[in-house]
Order: sequence, then structure tokens, then C-alpha cells
Amino acid sequence: MDVVFPQGAKLPTKKISKTYETSVDGQEYVTLEILQGTRFITKKLGQVRLQTLGEKVGIEKFDLSMEITSDEIVMRKIKQKTLHLKNKYE
Repeated sequence: MDVVFPQGAKLPTKKISKTYETSVDGQEYVTLEILQGTRFITKKLGQVRLQTLGEKVGIEKFDLSMEITSDEIVMRKIKQKTLHLKNKYE
């Protein structure tokens, strides 16, 4: 689990970007889960599953950009660097 916004972050937040990569050779999918909370009890806000090319570990990279609006809407954008595909979710 990776904390994108610290607890108590003021709304609206600034856009924060992080880069992730495949973790095993031949990995067919990458699943990114968006959770609220950092302890044992978390609330699932969404999930994105991306198909990969099945390259060696670390070859395929994904940029995740997130922000939270003043209306508490989580905006996330994922860019698959290897394929240069962009997906925007609300």
C-alpha cells in the first residue's frame, strides 16, 4: 500500500503523481486499487485493471495522477508509459 494523500489533507488537493511498474516477468495485468484509510479498516473507492504486454519485470511503467476536488470527488488519471495510452476516471 502506498499513501498518496496524507490523513487530514485539505481540500481541494493538488495533483500528485506517482510511478508504478510491473513486479514479475510476464505479468499480464496490473491492478491499482484506490483505498481510503491507511489502517486495517479501509474503504475501497475504486479499482483499475490495466492489460500489459507481458514484458520483463520493471519494463512497463504506469503514472498515476490523483487529486481530490472541493466536492470530495477523487479524480485519477493513469498513463501507461510503455504503450502511451491514457485513461481518465472519475
